[in-house]
Amino acid sequence: MYKRVKDDYDDEHKKHREYAEIYVDDKAEALTVDPDDYIQGSKMYVIETAELYVLQSNRKQWRSAKDGSPLREVTA
Repeated sequence: MYKRVKDDYDDEHKKHREYAEIYVDDKAEALTVDPDDYIQGSKMYVIETAELYVLQSNRKQWRSAKDGSPLREVTA
């Protein structure tokens, strides 16, 4: 994983959060990224599938920039 932090802050609960662009190899690695550590609008690029996900803050979910679907495990 590679992360480029653009901004950061401590919220009212003293939790350190970042606004970042995150680059991961695949969806399995993407699923390990804790959305609670990032600010709404942070972006995650999944290199293997050339997908972009954006963080939705009220549900703490990574959402597809293409259709808004949440990031999920790949099922065979």
